[in-house]
Amino acid sequence: DNVVVEETPACLAPTNLSLDTVTTTYFQVSWTDNNEETPASWTVAYSIDGGETFIEITGIDHDSAVVCNFDAPLGDINVMAKVKANCNVDAESAWSDEINFVTPPTCPAPTAIEYSNVTGNSVTLSWTAGGEETEWILELNGTEIVVNENPITIDTLTTNTDRKSTRLN
Repeated sequence: DNVVVEETPACLAPTNLSLDTVTTTYFQVSWTDNNEETPASWTVAYSIDGGETFIEITGIDHDSAVVCNFDAPLGDINVMAKVKANCNVDAESAWSDEINFVTPPTCPAPTAIEYSNVTGNSVTLSWTAGGEETEWILELNGTEIVVNENPITIDTLTTNTDRKSTRLN
């Protein structure tokens, strides 16, 4: 029988990397430290190109609820993240297992669109904003109208207006 004995690394890799929060501008992760003594620091790395390149955030001095800021707002982007321990100047751990997640859209679509007060030449539209936006594009019969009111009454309808071709972005 062949028996292989391996020495335990001086600096153990973190485990149980998990995503706590994600927005378009940052993500927050936490993990389990497996070392007997708390490492001097941690490094979190993330990739937005499928793991081809990673951006490292170094010098993190704690191992819980670490907030990592993106360089710019990222909407609907696949992100990979991993973490490693920096036990001292001579010892760092292997990287943890990676986690994958998607950032939310930078401008979510409005929802709960409703109409009321319909007459032969007008209609009142209301909706729930998808985020903190204050301006929307209303498309009516192929024409885009920028609106900054919610609700809004449109009083330029005619008998030829196709009310089914209305879209809100």
